[in-house]
Amino acid sequence: MGRYTSTANGSYQLAEGCSLEDALARLGRLEDLYESLSAQREGLSQALGQLRAAGKTRSYQFKEKMAQKLICSNVLDALQEKVWDKA
Repeated sequence: MGRYTSTANGSYQLAEGCSLEDALARLGRLEDLYESLSAQREGLSQALGQLRAAGKTRSYQFKEKMAQKLICSNVLDALQEKVWDKA
């Protein structure tokens, strides 16, 4: 994956040979990913709540959804730390 930005003196600028439109498109896809993962994590939380209420906390389905939620949470935490909290 090639970069669309470069850094100089702690600030970002458009990399040589890259267009602003391409950089904005990539940023938009990153924001879409963040929103999608957030929605997926919320859906998984609801599904886990339903499984807990049904007493199925030891089921394969519960464990699979819990693993998916943890993955989503880890990716979102990394994005939050590296991207959104830096602004």
